[in-house]
Amino acid sequence: MRKGAAIVAVLLAIAIVAGGITGCSSESDEASTTAADGSAATSTADTATAGTQSGTVEAVVAQIQTQFDARFAKSPPPGVTGPTELVCTDTGPIEVGGVFGCSTRTPTEPGSEVEDGGLIVYVLDANGRAAYDVATDIPASTDGLVEAYRNTPKGLFCRDLRNEEIEAYPFRQLSAPSVDFFWSLVYWSLEGRPDRMDADLNGIPCETLYDREVVAGVLAGGQVGS
Repeated sequence: MRKGAAIVAVLLAIAIVAGGITGCSSESDEASTTAADGSAATSTADTATAGTQSGTVEAVVAQIQTQFDARFAKSPPPGVTGPTELVCTDTGPIEVGGVFGCSTRTPTEPGSEVEDGGLIVYVLDANGRAAYDVATDIPASTDGLVEAYRNTPKGLFCRDLRNEEIEAYPFRQLSAPSVDFFWSLVYWSLEGRPDRMDADLNGIPCETLYDREVVAGVLAGGQVGS
């Protein structure tokens, strides 16, 4: 594994072994919170338990690249000469529930401009299925993601990631529900997957703050917010 994924692995190990979660408590904001339809949100997605299986970064990236290729083949944007390409420095094994970042590169005709950005991935299973967010203003590498996390308050609860008064960007997006839920997964992963964000310990944090369809949609994989 190259340095980006290794940094995340070390960071998670520090959080778990050293208890590096400021303000951590046994309280959970999931247990007493319900989805918007009044019922506890659950997911039917066949998602592997976080940390129990492993795949490779290459397999995950290959699946996402295939999706980009298919989108371009179906509806090529004006001025774009080929599918968006992922540029990822991480390689090697990655756990289910792990995260990493890449940059995007879109080939264009002379004179055409497409603003590239970052792509953050949350691994859903050992077969390369993943959920991801693509945007121009999010980290464009694992190193960038780790740096953003270093500048974010630690020990947050799910509800805190939806609080406008807390400076926790990019983990506090206040965007489409699927995007918000996705970034909750990313923050939970970087925090070392604390129980305080996953009251029922089913490996799906913050699920009771969102509609069932939102949770299931993100856990089905693919780009969020699209």
